[in-house]
Order: sequence, then C-alpha cells, then structure tokens
Amino acid sequence: MIEESEEYLRLQVARTIVVRCMEDYLQAQQDPILLRASDLFTRLTLGRFSGLELDHEHDAPLVLARRGSELLSVSQLSEGTTDQLYLALRLASLERYAEEDRTLPFTVDDIFITFDDHRTRAALAILNEMADRFQMIVFTHHPHLIDLARQELPAGRLHVHSLPVFTPGRSDASPAQNAERLCRVCQQPLTYSGRGRPPVECETCSRLQR
Repeated sequence: MIEESEEYLRLQVARTIVVRCMEDYLQAQQDPILLRASDLFTRLTLGRFSGLELDHEHDAPLVLARRGSELLSVSQLSEGTTDQLYLALRLASLERYAEEDRTLPFTVDDIFITFDDHRTRAALAILNEMADRFQMIVFTHHPHLIDLARQELPAGRLHVHSLPVFTPGRSDASPAQNAERLCRVCQQPLTYSGRGRPPVECETCSRLQR
C-alpha cells in the first residue's frame, strides 16, 4: 500500500507539472486572433470579463470566457455577453484578414439589440477606432441607437441613411413585374401575377415538356 501510494503521488506531481507546462506554452503561443478578441471582449464587457481562453480538453477547442477565477462556456453566458463574445471574435478576424491584404467591409444587422447602453457605447467606440481601416455598416430599426451613436462618435464620423418603410400589401408593381415576359420556347407573352417565381414557359409549352 505504501509503495502504491508513493507511486500515485509521483505520478500526480508529474501530471501537475506537465499540465502547467502545457498551459504556459499554450498561453505564450495563443492564436493572435484569440489574443486580440480577448482584449476586445474585455472592453465590450466593460471589464466584467478579463478575457478569452481555449479549452483543449475536447476534440475541438472551446472558447471560454474568464470572469475572475471562473472559466465559463458560451452556454453559461447571457445572450448579450454571448453576442459581445462573437462580435469580439469577428472583429479580431477582420483585422487578421486586413493584415493579409484581404480587407473586407464590416456589416451587421441590429448587433446591439441585446446590449445595454453602456456596452453599446463601448462597442461604438471600438467600431470608430477601426473605421479608418474598414467600412463599418450597421443596420438597425432602433432610433435610440442613432442618438447614442451621435453622442459617442466624433462629429463627421456618423452617416445615417434612412431606408424607405416597407408597407405590407402594397399593390405597387416593380418594373420587373410590369415588363413583358416571353416564353423561352414559343416566345409568346407570359402572364405573371407578381407572386412567387416568375414563369419561364407558357402553360402549353410546359405541358409539352412533361
């Protein structure tokens, strides 16, 4: 029993040393995208989370959020914090592409819908910093976000483009609907109601094709 206990202790000490060395190595060799996303995530959460880490104990590494001494998985985060984590990863990836001369525009649709005003301001500040390198396009149907952006961003940085309001049931036909359509087989005019996919063959030719 004594010999087995001593062997067990030696193995546990060796395991602890190996695990610690692995953690130190992984920390030093972390992907630049994760390092940048970690910094952005801390800013987006106003310091509530201190960064992101990878969990290598699964077949595919998992991204974990550090809060104090806790490491939380995505499923343990609130909806807003989860959105902030994904935003941080996306912005970090965007910068990485730019470093490889593959600059892309950044387009999101109501990304701030789950953010409170304080975290929205933090996100707007980050987007403003990156706007000199990327075209930032943010769609929203919340007017108060425009007011926040006007308060947060320097003069001349915000450009608001209002889109026409869609009214369900409008009978206005588009030019494509009004244009004469011809059967691709017999070239006779087609009837199109404006709903669904436009026909390409008349009923007669369609029956013959069957």
